[in-house]
Amino acid sequence: SYHNTPPRLKPVRNAVTDTTTMEKHNDGVILEQWMPWPGLVSFTEANQLFFVGRERAVAQLARLVRQETLTVFFGKSGLGKSSILRAGLSPLLRDSDFVPIYIRLNHDETAPRLKEQVEIAIEEVLEEEKIDAAKPVPTESLWEYFHKKNSDWWDADNRLIKPVLIFDQFEELMTLGQENSVRASRTANFLNELEDLVENRPPESLLARFKQERGLADQFDHRRSDYRVILSLREDFLPDLEGLRDRLRSIMLNRLRLLPMNGEQALDVVLKPGRGLVDENVAIRIVDFVSSSERSRLQTGVTRAQLAKRAIEPALLSVVLQELNNRRIHAGQEKITPELAGKTNPTEIFHDFYLRGLQGMDGAVRQFIEDSLLTSSGARNRIAEEDALTRRGISADVISKLIDRRIIQRETTGNTKWLELTHDTLADVVRVDRAKHYQQREL
Repeated sequence: SYHNTPPRLKPVRNAVTDTTTMEKHNDGVILEQWMPWPGLVSFTEANQLFFVGRERAVAQLARLVRQETLTVFFGKSGLGKSSILRAGLSPLLRDSDFVPIYIRLNHDETAPRLKEQVEIAIEEVLEEEKIDAAKPVPTESLWEYFHKKNSDWWDADNRLIKPVLIFDQFEELMTLGQENSVRASRTANFLNELEDLVENRPPESLLARFKQERGLADQFDHRRSDYRVILSLREDFLPDLEGLRDRLRSIMLNRLRLLPMNGEQALDVVLKPGRGLVDENVAIRIVDFVSSSERSRLQTGVTRAQLAKRAIEPALLSVVLQELNNRRIHAGQEKITPELAGKTNPTEIFHDFYLRGLQGMDGAVRQFIEDSLLTSSGARNRIAEEDALTRRGISADVISKLIDRRIIQRETTGNTKWLELTHDTLADVVRVDRAKHYQQREL
């Protein structure tokens, strides 16, 4: 629930003169009531009071986690899965005597083994939160660590707690984790560890030792299941994950699909975090132009009831709100006024967003977007990913960055993966840029 007065955090800049920086904290930003929207940066647990609009999805996810060992959480890019895990789910888990362990695996060959990265994350949580529990032993499997007798976890208040391994962006095992034979081998070894843990089966090497070493099997609680595992991934990689179902049967049982926000949820995002920064009539206008399409643009005097039926991408809404708020601060105003929102052209906001998304990339990437992701008339166009990879300047890494920066999205139809721009408003921006570039080429 949202409290009427969010806690005041340490100010990190002049509210009027400096609108370019935000203090980094735990891979996120420290939010204030005068700066409550993080743009494309994910919400963190420290910013939970500012995270609204996803209460139903958070409650559904928490219920699934409580009831089964494994939960699969999936949705399209840009819907805020990472924010839900960190700012929404983690506080609820703590209220139920779980402790979240957030993990994003590093697949670089120079990084520690994937299993070791999990062990490092566990040790860091044990130390940071002063939890009384045994540390993982590198020579033992994850199954051994979580099934040893007398290996309970006790927090600083002497409460019995249960660990939750949260693997965010798990699809990277199917992309970065398969780029060469070394990475593929590392991934295969880790999946074996993960399968044994989730399916609660001792590793084959340990079963062999049970036969040879009398009394070894008695050192483990074979029925123990007080730990949890969450796999969070993009929806277009769900078929790849389901390819593991012969070995990891439970991936088909306990899952939640995240859908786009509706208009009511989006209005909560605008109105609640920065109470007093936006009035309802201005909020309706903001949600309207963020969610508008060619059809909805024909509507005039849009009402709250009409907005309720719209689908909104949280990442893009947050970008618009952050930019409007920056302009409010720069103008020295107390609120995002109707005049400020009215003068603000959403195309201008998305143009800045688009240019930032292309920073550091070759000019060929921009040309690919203009030529391949727009029709001749300027509407959004799709291209098969396999065809995109044949174009100059386009690689799997470039596609991944464009998706992460919310410039493009991937859709899967049958066995084909398609790429397209994330939003109609971005299509408007790209169409204008393309016209300018065509004119420059002619000159």
